[in-house]
Amino acid sequence: MSAPRGFGPAPSPFTQSAIGRQRSSKRRSALILVLTLAVLAALAGAGWFLWPGADGGRTDAKAAAAPKPGDVVSTVERTPKTPEGDQIADMVPGDEIPPGVTARTPGSWATDKVYAKSDGASVFGFSAHDAKKKWTLKLPGEICAASRHVTAGGMTAVLTEEKRGTAGPEESCSELIAFDIDTGKQLWRNHLKDAEGSSPFLVGVTVSQGVAAVTWTEGSSAYDLASGKLHWTKNATSTCRDTEFGGGVDLVAIARCGEPGQESVKAQKLDPVTGKVLWTYRISPGIKTVKVLSTQPTLLGLSAGEDLTTDVAAVDDEGKLRSLIRLEGGRYVIECDELAMEQCRGYAASRDRMYIATKEGDLLDEKNPANEIVGFDLDSGKRTGKSFPSRPLQPLVPLKMSGDKVIAYRSLRTGVVVSLDPATGKQDVLMIHPLGDDETRLADPYRSEVLYEHGRLFFSDSTMEQPPKGEDADSVILIYGPAL
Repeated sequence: MSAPRGFGPAPSPFTQSAIGRQRSSKRRSALILVLTLAVLAALAGAGWFLWPGADGGRTDAKAAAAPKPGDVVSTVERTPKTPEGDQIADMVPGDEIPPGVTARTPGSWATDKVYAKSDGASVFGFSAHDAKKKWTLKLPGEICAASRHVTAGGMTAVLTEEKRGTAGPEESCSELIAFDIDTGKQLWRNHLKDAEGSSPFLVGVTVSQGVAAVTWTEGSSAYDLASGKLHWTKNATSTCRDTEFGGGVDLVAIARCGEPGQESVKAQKLDPVTGKVLWTYRISPGIKTVKVLSTQPTLLGLSAGEDLTTDVAAVDDEGKLRSLIRLEGGRYVIECDELAMEQCRGYAASRDRMYIATKEGDLLDEKNPANEIVGFDLDSGKRTGKSFPSRPLQPLVPLKMSGDKVIAYRSLRTGVVVSLDPATGKQDVLMIHPLGDDETRLADPYRSEVLYEHGRLFFSDSTMEQPPKGEDADSVILIYGPAL
C-alpha cells in the first residue's frame, strides 16, 4: 500500500504509519486492477442514481424542500464512475496524547469538504479529499461524549471535561461546545453547572433539528445549536430523568421514573425547542436496557439483560407499538455500547423497513456466504423482500440508508462498499480498496466509528493509546477515497 499522502510540511497532529510507508504500491495496484475488472462489467453504462429523499424513500414536498442549516439530513450517495479506491491516510496518535496514555476520542464527522476527529483535548479537521490538515479546535479537556449527527450547515456538538484530567478522580464533564465542521470555528461554549462532577460514562449529547440536547446523571437540557441559547432544562427534582437521547430528524428521550430497582421506563418524543412531550411509549417491565436506534422511524433496541439487544420495538407517530422484531437469540446482530448514547451498529432503517445482518457463520467456510442482510417490515415485524447474501469469509454489515438503498461494507484482503437495492436484490459496488493485514482491526464496522460520506470511507477509534516510547503505535484513522 502506498505511503499516506496529503501531509505537507506543517506537523500533523496525527502521525503517518511507518508500516504504511513501506507497503508496495505495485502490489496494491495489481490487486485493485484484478478485482476492479471483475465488477466493471456490472457497472458499465450505469449513470448517477437519482435516489428519492434522504429519509428513506419519501418523495413528498417536505422531503424535497431544501434543508435549513440546522436540519439533520442524510447524504444520498451516487454511483462513482469507477469503484477503484485508494488509501488517502493511515494515521497513528500524535503528540496530543502522552506516551503510555489512553485517551477517550469519541466522535468523528464528515461533510463533503472536511473530515474531523478528536485527538486528546483537540478536534482536528482534515480535507476529505487529500487529508491535509485544515484547522485545529482546542478543547478544555478530553471529549466525554459526542453527537453522531451533523446538520446541513455542518454543525455538531460535544461534551468535554471542564479542564484536562478532571474526568478521573475529579470527574467533571460539564462543558458543552458546538462547532462548525467545515471551518473548525467554535460556535459557543456553555458551562453546565448542574453537570459538574458527572462521569464520562453517564453523560450524552445529540443534535436534532437545530438543537443540541445533553443529558447527565441528574438532569438534561437543550440549547440552540447556532447561538447556545438555553431552550429548556430538567433537573433531579423531577420524578423522571432523561437518561438517553436519540437525535437526528426527531428527538426521542429514554426516561426513567422512580427509585433505582423499582424504576419504570418510557420512551418519549420531544419537541426539540420546547421540550414538550409529543407522545409516550411505556417500556414493558423486565426490560433492563433501552437504546434509541432511530428517531424516524422510531426504533428502540430492547434487552432483558445487560448487553445483547434481543428485540427491536418499532413505534408509530402516535407513540403506539407498530411492531416487535425478534432477533431470535442472536441470529440477527445489533451491537451496542452499553455506556454510550447512540452507539449501536449493524443495522439501517428506512420509514417502512429495517435491515439487519445475520450472525457470521463458520469463518473457515470458503464455499458459503459468511452471512446475509435481511429486511424486516416495520408494520408486521416480519422478514420481507429479498435478502442480500455476502461472500464466503466476507460478512456484510449495513452502515446506513442512502435514499431507498442500503449502504453496506464487507472486507477480507480488500474492503468493499456496496449499495443494496431492496426492490431488485441487486448489489452495486461503490468502492473497492486495498486493506493490509494490520488494518483489519480498525476496519471492523462493529468496533470502529465508520462513516461513508460523499464517496469517501472513514474508520477511526473512539479511544487512542499512545504506546511507550520506542514501541509502534496502531493505526487510529484510515481514510479511503477514489483512486487518483
